[in-house]
Parts: sequence; structure tokens; C-alpha cells
Amino acid sequence: MRLLVDEDTASHLLIAQLIAAGHEVVQGPAGASDEDLFAEAQRLALPILTANVGRKGRRDPVGLYRLALERVPHHGVIGIFRPASLRWLSDRQIVEALNRLAVQDLAQPGTALRPDGVTRLNDFLPPLSPP
Repeated sequence: MRLLVDEDTASHLLIAQLIAAGHEVVQGPAGASDEDLFAEAQRLALPILTANVGRKGRRDPVGLYRLALERVPHHGVIGIFRPASLRWLSDRQIVEALNRLAVQDLAQPGTALRPDGVTRLNDFLPPLSPP
């Protein structure tokens, strides 16, 4: 999957793992504002992978999540949300979920990645195994 990774989300390890998994990663310009990053993604016709989605989702949208709601049409935002039971998703979990999203979208275009909206990457995490 081709995607633009938000600077606040990108780590060298995550980028390396995404590339190793076969994703084509474009990094946003260093220090770019949310508005500039969003515009760059539209210019390149790429969805944005970001954890800059705000705490309360639609009730209190901030960052790239807010822009995805306000500036339709666009190429989609893939939001990484903080799970209630965990502090954060690991890079490995992010890559696994993105792989699952890409497979579903390839098999059934438009059912996973939501152009003009926000796709919750967390919805593509593998189910937890019972202890």
C-alpha cells in the first residue's frame, strides 16, 4: 500500500518495518503543519497514516482527524487510536493491522480504506488470543 506517514507517527523502526512488509512509504516534510501535510497527501493522492487523531474522535476532533472531517474530498486518513487497555500500539501491531487493511482493500476495494473519511487502523488488529 502507498501511504504518507505523518512525522509525529513515523519512527525509523516503523518506517523500516512498513517497507519490509512491502508498503511504499512517503514521509511528510519535516516540521510541516497538519494543513501542509494534508495538502501534500492530496497532491500525491495518498492516504495519511497518523496517530494525530485526537482523544475523543468525532466529539472533539483535532489534527489530521479534524481535517479529514472538514476537507472532503480527500484520499483518506488512517488513524491510529490509543486502545483503552494499552498505552499505545507497538510498531509491529501497526504493521500487522496495516497489512490486514491492505489485503482487505485489495480483495474488496473501498471496504477497508475510506476515501473522504477516517479509517480506524485499530479495527484491523488481529483478534486477541485467549490467555
